[in-house]
Amino acid sequence: MERTFKVIFFIIYTILYIKLLIDVLTLKPLFTSIPLHMLFLICFLFIALNNYKNRNTTFFLVFISATLLVSISLIKNTLL
Repeated sequence: MERTFKVIFFIIYTILYIKLLIDVLTLKPLFTSIPLHMLFLICFLFIALNNYKNRNTTFFLVFISATLLVSISLIKNTLL
């Protein structure tokens, strides 16, 4: 059950991450609002810190990359 949950999580995470990465790299306007960006940023940061505390480095690196991507997206959204 736990392995199935991890696989489903990584599939959904990959889809969202690639979509957000494409939106950041192109000059398309982002359709997510600033409060939603802040919610993503806070959630990813807390998950990353929790994984770092538990010495789970793989998940820590995954969520730190998501935190960086969402923060870049937030900066792009506020500047444009």
